[in-house]
Amino acid sequence: RVEAIGTRKIMTDKNTPGTPMRDSPECISVIAECPNGVTLLVISSSVNEKGLPDVVRGQKATIELGGNRVDLMPERPFTEEVDPESYKDLTPVEDVGVHETNWLDSIRANQPPHAHIDLAIRVQTVICLAEMSQRLGIACHFDEATRTITDGAGRKIPAITYGTLERS
Repeated sequence: RVEAIGTRKIMTDKNTPGTPMRDSPECISVIAECPNGVTLLVISSSVNEKGLPDVVRGQKATIELGGNRVDLMPERPFTEEVDPESYKDLTPVEDVGVHETNWLDSIRANQPPHAHIDLAIRVQTVICLAEMSQRLGIACHFDEATRTITDGAGRKIPAITYGTLERS
């Protein structure tokens, strides 16, 4: 299930001569519930520099990611089970070249790459459902087995299309 709200009330594009008004929200909030119960909250704005901190909230601990550090903090009932950890002054260790190499190596070895198509399809499904939810003003429920989208009442919702390209 994916729900999203967005707004284009600020309309920064109107202050730039010759720029068409954007079709995407300037501010958007998306919440997605995965089949295993994990929820994802994403809030984004193109009109403000500050965002929410990157946090992974688990039952036993919370991971905070920010700048060049990562902190693992146990939740109170699990302090005897989970030790706090902090990693500071972290620097990126991978670049696009590492992923390109993995992709080529996976082709040669007939193995799936780290960022394989199944992952891409799942990510894109959430993105598409979020766009539909925001544009239509509904919660979008996705059935992976039948690849159908329904609203909260179970009515089938056709996927948004943007027309087709005419071929000559």
